[in-house]
Amino acid sequence: MALQTRQPCYEQYQSMNMPTSYTPIPFIMQSGVDYVDAHQSDTSLTVGNDPSSSVAALANAVGAGSSDFYHQIYETDYVWAQTFTECQVQSFDYAGQEPVATPPQVSISGPTSVVISNGGPGDPTIQLTASGTPAGGSYTWSESSGNVTLQNTNSATVTVSGNSVGQDSITVTYSLNGQQGTAAQTVNVVASPTHFGETSRTVQPFGILHFTYSWLSTTGNQQDLASCQVGEIVTYQGQGPGNFVWPSPPYVQPNPLTIKPTVGTVPATDPGFGDTQDHPDFTGPYVQTTDVEAVQLMRWQCSNYNNGAWNTFITYPIQRFVNQEESGAWYYQVTKAGLTGLVDPLP
Repeated sequence: MALQTRQPCYEQYQSMNMPTSYTPIPFIMQSGVDYVDAHQSDTSLTVGNDPSSSVAALANAVGAGSSDFYHQIYETDYVWAQTFTECQVQSFDYAGQEPVATPPQVSISGPTSVVISNGGPGDPTIQLTASGTPAGGSYTWSESSGNVTLQNTNSATVTVSGNSVGQDSITVTYSLNGQQGTAAQTVNVVASPTHFGETSRTVQPFGILHFTYSWLSTTGNQQDLASCQVGEIVTYQGQGPGNFVWPSPPYVQPNPLTIKPTVGTVPATDPGFGDTQDHPDFTGPYVQTTDVEAVQLMRWQCSNYNNGAWNTFITYPIQRFVNQEESGAWYYQVTKAGLTGLVDPLP
């Protein structure tokens, strides 16, 4: 709808051959009303008296979608600064409905990698959460390559599971008042070690336990685990920071000392590794001491998954002690995963 205006004052002044130096007074637009260009191209329009405001700022003030709004436009024509003090002020009232093209905003938060499930360890799914503004809209999720499967695609939070190694772009569309905003996040689908298990166990001479372990890849190809490693961390109980100090007697302090915690790793592309529960040498006179207890975590880590965090396969308690039999002889015993080693009698 166009506004009908009279000729500006300066045109009347020009017909009188008066000077043409005039001071322009802009239209004043209030926040929450619509934008109408009702004057010459050299007349500035402002929103809320802020010359830096724009129609985008006005749209943000109104909000996303189509809105009903009303305004009153006051037009003040040019004032000739030298001779005349004012021109006639024309005032118009206008009401209407116009769309404000301001799309809603949406963002995604959540992990950027997921492991292929295939019965493997770790969380086989991740959740991504979208946040849309203004509130009150609806969400729709989609993916691009088929490397992931999405669940709950019409909610703010979507569940993502991995199908095959690679990347997938996951997009959320947020709809409100007939308009849409979108956001996307790239998710890496990675292989992980799986089916970690014991392959052998033996009791070796002098009360030493030996185990071997192996694992697979969730893809079926162990070479896909090039970004991963598998290993152990053993924590000895009942002492403060620093190396573990074996009670003596009955144990001789090993050289070097036992590091606490004890950590060992191998590349996950290896077929497996061995693990031994050994002990220091013994020294008398033998005394019955508090059990030496430790906790062993078998674990895995991939640099391209969950920021390289470690994940636990299985936890084993390990117990060692020296005790005296009724006969007066002393013996040593170690137990892990139901397997026991003995030195009986102690030398």
